[in-house]
Amino acid sequence: MNSLIDLPLKNGGLMSRMVEQHREPEFELMICCSRRVISAATARRIVTLLHSELDWGRLVAIAESHGVMPLVHRGLMQIDSELVNSCSMLHMAAKCREIAAGNLFLAGELLRLIKLFQDNDLAIIPFKGPMLAASAYQSVALRQFGDLDILVAEERYRNAKELLSDHGFKLLFDLGWECHFAKHEVGVGIDLHRRLLPAMFPFPFDFATSLRRLEPIQLFGSETLGLSAPDNLLVVCGQLVKDATENKVRLEQVCDIAELVSSTDDLDWTGLMDRAKKMGCMRMLSLGVLLAYELLDAPVPDSVILTMSSDRSAGILVKEIEKQLSDRGGRPSYSRNSFLQRARFHCRTRERLQDKAFTYCYRGIVWVFGPSENEQRILPLPEKLRFLHSVLRPFRLLVKYFLGKYGLNPFRRPL
Repeated sequence: MNSLIDLPLKNGGLMSRMVEQHREPEFELMICCSRRVISAATARRIVTLLHSELDWGRLVAIAESHGVMPLVHRGLMQIDSELVNSCSMLHMAAKCREIAAGNLFLAGELLRLIKLFQDNDLAIIPFKGPMLAASAYQSVALRQFGDLDILVAEERYRNAKELLSDHGFKLLFDLGWECHFAKHEVGVGIDLHRRLLPAMFPFPFDFATSLRRLEPIQLFGSETLGLSAPDNLLVVCGQLVKDATENKVRLEQVCDIAELVSSTDDLDWTGLMDRAKKMGCMRMLSLGVLLAYELLDAPVPDSVILTMSSDRSAGILVKEIEKQLSDRGGRPSYSRNSFLQRARFHCRTRERLQDKAFTYCYRGIVWVFGPSENEQRILPLPEKLRFLHSVLRPFRLLVKYFLGKYGLNPFRRPL
């Protein structure tokens, strides 16, 4: 497949897409259906795919794995064809009703949380989840999510944690840049952020400035303030790159970008790209936008695509992320890449030398001393004793990678 930088001009305009690559029909059908508005050309492509030998069980599985079940079901409902498998459609319809019910419940819980923080004079920015569904998809039911994400100023992070604890939420783990609370009796999970990405991903997103740029979003008839479209695009692109670094990227994230672009008529692309360059995140923005343009026909201006595709590294990385997406089976895949593989991929997503150097240094320190999410779950400790995770981790790594190499791992189970 040719990279975006090889796209020729055609009839004075940009050729609309890359040269088609060979994809399995189920994956191709999922991509074609994963959009709110299906063009006539895409509808014809869907009908063609329906004539091929489809494994409907696999289609349902990968749609669920990629977080696009509601979109795929909606897309197939718009196609008037007897070739659509009725049993699979019934299964998807039932799953979509379940997703919609869960989303509506969480959206209601988010409104209650917003009021709770307002009553306690704590400024927050709710993002992703119901907010992104309402602003980009115009429907809470069309985007899958399982918890609520809230951003708070770093200096009020501790106050926000205490407030949630005082109201019955249990702290399950704290990664430093975010922590996860849950109230199991009502089925609500909250990711409380003081930064949008881990420190190893330099992402200078200013809370106070973003707070001033919040825009009204209609949620259950209530006007709620959420991230502006440019801020949302930067955040979603940054998180897509983070997950791609960990081999956990999903088509859902590309859909978020495509729908944000589609639902924003007056997006200031020049201002957005200038801001991304100042933040050192231009390549991250390019990766997300180019993926949305290629896979989902996001209506991005030709001039923007030409600018973004002039970065040859971005074109290469787009192909690698596409491969990640297509390699996912019916279940979520979690990265088993080495530290060096992840660090190298991450460095290639950054355009500034200082960010690349920082990535290697910081990742090395975190790998040795930073407890993983699994380690915190396996050995939960009170907040005052959590420093012990960093003390114990180097010894665990020593046992795993050095003593284990010579068969001296004392924790290895006998055969």
